[in-house]
Amino acid sequence: MQDEQLVIFKLGTQVYAFPISQVREIIQYDSATIVPNASNYVEGIINLRGKVITVINLANRFKLVVEGQKAQRAIIVDTEQKQLAVIVDEVTEVKYLADKKVDTLEVIDVRNECVRGVVQDGERLLILLDASKLIDEKENICREICG
Repeated sequence: MQDEQLVIFKLGTQVYAFPISQVREIIQYDSATIVPNASNYVEGIINLRGKVITVINLANRFKLVVEGQKAQRAIIVDTEQKQLAVIVDEVTEVKYLADKKVDTLEVIDVRNECVRGVVQDGERLLILLDASKLIDEKENICREICG
């Protein structure tokens, strides 16, 4: 990995990151308009300044149990297909990591298509995500709705 800036966030007690190059903005998240028959991790859609965006519940996507509801944020990410709003518990920091190596995540019997790798930052491990792989093209509900 070359020098890279990461947007670091939490889901429960777990720490994840997106490359800042994939992040458009961070917004306060309240609710979404539910879309019938969507995948269990698709919260629905929101209107962000006139643009309809699919909302992904990352805890549901990763099958994590997150206790309690607190004020949530949505990270608006750019993918190859569309922009997505990714619900997270807390955005903790934007951090510049110089010359850190991204290790591949090799866990037996786990599908990790949206995980780009793992970066060690001091004592903690950051799971580095690839926003373009969070939603499968066949599941992209926004394609029909958004045009």
